[in-house]
Amino acid sequence: MIFRKKLLGLLVIFGWFLALASFAHDADVEMLRKLPNRLSNYCCVDYVRVVNHLRHLGKFQALKVLEADRRESFDEELKIHLICRMLFLNPAGWKPPRSGVPFPNVGTGAMAKFPLFPLAISKGIPFVLIKGYELDGRGESAAKCLELCHDFPVETRDLAENASQDYESAARALIKSDDFKWLYIPQGAWSSMSKEILNQAKAREAEPITGAGGRN
Repeated sequence: MIFRKKLLGLLVIFGWFLALASFAHDADVEMLRKLPNRLSNYCCVDYVRVVNHLRHLGKFQALKVLEADRRESFDEELKIHLICRMLFLNPAGWKPPRSGVPFPNVGTGAMAKFPLFPLAISKGIPFVLIKGYELDGRGESAAKCLELCHDFPVETRDLAENASQDYESAARALIKSDDFKWLYIPQGAWSSMSKEILNQAKAREAEPITGAGGRN
């Protein structure tokens, strides 16, 4: 009788544990789904918070959340590509996603200066260097990207998330860099993309995006 009571107690505890784990997983997937998926709506603060939260979940739990969120639309798949480049270290280096022709157009040689293209990291903060892609066929599969990430280590440090971090300063440092100035064809695109980069540095007015752990 005592053994049966102990066993029943353990089963109850295990059930509660599974329920809490499921709740946390669902909350993390919902966190990803709230993340803007169009490059025109990209916000540094949101991506920094989400990527840092995923990193603290650990590699395999983070991959489970990313795989659960994966939806077959161009913008959603590109979102996964961006997160993977921020979250995982590719020993061979990340190649630009085969998602079409970048808009505005960029020089191939100049693009090589940015190893996480279409991302650039300035003072620990990720910025997107283009407004989008002009599609030529279907975008590159996020499923394949996630499959590769199973063999990659996770970044060991958080992206810059300190509330005192000056996102605008990081944006201006990127804009003033020679690599950024020579990236675009025609060079007149530099001016419009400079404004985009500054906009990305601004915090959104909407409710902060957080996962089950409440990191914000």
